[in-house]
Amino acid sequence: MPEPLKVLHESTRVLKKNGIIFISSPFCLNIHGRPYDYYRYTEYFYKDFLTAKLPLIFKALKSTNSILTSPLCLIPHIFLVIPFVPNHIKHLLNILINLLVIFLEKLISPLKNYTYTNGFLSSLPLGYAVIYEKK
Repeated sequence: MPEPLKVLHESTRVLKKNGIIFISSPFCLNIHGRPYDYYRYTEYFYKDFLTAKLPLIFKALKSTNSILTSPLCLIPHIFLVIPFVPNHIKHLLNILINLLVIFLEKLISPLKNYTYTNGFLSSLPLGYAVIYEKK
């Protein structure tokens, strides 16, 4: 979207009172949607900026992955653009890395209960999912 705030303004305008808006967006990914990859928004955009600009009540935000697993998730994206790597190898690599990421995220999930470690772990997400309610 070249002007996401306009889209959000219009979405909020037509949304009924107490209606729900769900937003999902990438953050740390290779260039995608060429040539329309214009913006990368942080959790502060979703928690603070949007609620100050729009009649929305912030309900929840979930970031995907952690600083330890996000780099692993980018490896298949590198292989996707290499023309001489066969597709079956790319798919297998993607599956194996996703299984490793799931395992590592489960392993480190107890550390997210602590403010200090959670701040570190959540500092490089692959994306966000956010829920708002219209005032």
